[in-house]
Amino acid sequence: MTAQISDRILFEGRRRYLASEPLSSWLARKKNKHMHFRRQNSAVSRGYRAAWEVARGRLYLTHFAADLPDGTPATMDMLFANYTQEYLQSVGADHPSNAGPGRFAFWFTGGLCCPFGAVIEYDHSGYDSVTEGELILWFKEGFLIGTRIVRNERSVRQGLKRKNLSIDEDIEADLEGEQGQQL
Repeated sequence: MTAQISDRILFEGRRRYLASEPLSSWLARKKNKHMHFRRQNSAVSRGYRAAWEVARGRLYLTHFAADLPDGTPATMDMLFANYTQEYLQSVGADHPSNAGPGRFAFWFTGGLCCPFGAVIEYDHSGYDSVTEGELILWFKEGFLIGTRIVRNERSVRQGLKRKNLSIDEDIEADLEGEQGQQL
């Protein structure tokens, strides 16, 4: 696979690149599996570009650009068209407290990797290049629950699967202690 053009995220006033695809978990849902986007080139194999923002401790999808297989532009509203208003209300997608700069990413739980610094090891596939550091943003149902900075050294980091980061044990323990509390 060719190295991918990253989505971008605005976090604490700084634009960063993502080595993760937070929209992929939404698109993998049963009701969304029919959605396919025309691949413009091998550097955007997912067929779309997206921008994100963390505001008030929440993750928002702020921009979405894609073409359907027939060339028709896809819209952000199309991503949610298969769901009833009742469902979206039940998950807090449209709750006033979750209003923000875009669509609240209520579906996303996991880690987002924001690489920074010089490239230590280049890999021409996906998001596998290693940089000097990575800012990991941890979310549960769209709410930011933690951050971690990882410093990388040549050949030290092995096996980090950024595309589908799962919540690590420390954060999982924190979550278990906070059940029932609003984040």
